[in-house]
Amino acid sequence: MAASAAPKTEVDTADYVTYAPAGSTCADCKQTINRLEPCRRSCIERRSGPPAAIYRHFECPR
Repeated sequence: MAASAAPKTEVDTADYVTYAPAGSTCADCKQTINRLEPCRRSCIERRSGPPAAIYRHFECPR
């Protein structure tokens, strides 16, 4: 029986595909994500406070 492949990067563990709030930028390429462009939403841990939501292009142009 083959074991399932574990996620290798944070991009592989995105919460879900959604639309970013206005003014959001891609965490990878730092370009603006258009209003109706599908993107991946993830959370990152912060030293102080709750986790922060970050967005990445679904197909990042970088």
